Order: sequence, then C-alpha cells, then structure tokens
Amino acid sequence: MPGMSKTKFCPKHKNNQTNLKCGKCGELICPQCMVQTLVGARCRECAQIKRIPTFDVSGLFLARSIVAGIVLGLLGGLGIGFLTWRIGEFWVIFSIVGLGYVIGEGISYATNQKRGRILKYVAAGSMVVALGIISMFTPAIYSLYGIISAFIAIYVAMNRF
Repeated sequence: MPGMSKTKFCPKHKNNQTNLKCGKCGELICPQCMVQTLVGARCRECAQIKRIPTFDVSGLFLARSIVAGIVLGLLGGLGIGFLTWRIGEFWVIFSIVGLGYVIGEGISYATNQKRGRILKYVAAGSMVVALGIISMFTPAIYSLYGIISAFIAIYVAMNRF
C-alpha cells in the first residue's frame, strides 16, 4: 500500500519497534534508549548524560579521602587514647562522637565537599580505625555506652556524605 511505512526497529534493542527519532541526530530510538530533554527526545549520545559534579568522585578524590580518613582516624584515636589515659574514661563517650564529626568534615574538606556512597564507606572505615586505636588504650569502649557512642560516631561520620 502506498501510505504504509516499513516496520522499523531500534538499532540497540532489535526487538523494539519504533518510529521515534532523536531530535538532534535523527537516529531511531525506542523508549528504553530515549532520554527526555527540554528540547525533546534524544538518544543517549546526544543527550550527553553526565553525573552531577558533586557526586562525581574521581580516583584522585577517592585517594585523598582515604589518606585523610586514615590520618584523622589514627591521630584522633591516639589523641582520645591519651586523653583517656590522662583524665579518665568518662570523656571517651563524648570524644568518640566528636571524632566522628571531625573525620566526616575532614574527608569532606579533602574531597572538596564531594558526596557519594563510596565516601560514606571511607568515613565509616576511618572511624573503625580510630575505634581500634582507642580500644588499645581503654576498656571503656567495650561498655554499653562505649558501643552506643561508637555506632553514633560512625553514623555521624557517614551522615556528612
């Protein structure tokens, strides 16, 4: 028949029939390939999907976060350990939560305020390093209040990201 067009298929998804074309390059796209933009439907290449810069944690920023986290965890753990040794175990509970905040902020500063799941894991790992150092100095970390403060500190460190 003269008015009928031939069945067309998406080049990337061979089973999807489509008549929709990219508004920029004209390539056939199916609903799975389509990216809706302000100026119409585009293919993924023309839409240029990019991550938000705040959540784009490159290898360099990841390395900086790991180094900053380990250094802060070691220094903070040693500092709280010596503080406990000098003035008593009561202050450990409050100091641990404060250290969680310091570690979170330090990693955030080292990564230029980036955010992301991987940075949460780095902050939690750094806090675990600090807790390991603190546990060598005081048995207060093994008390109920010490365990609760450790979980709160890990939450505070991770919550920054």
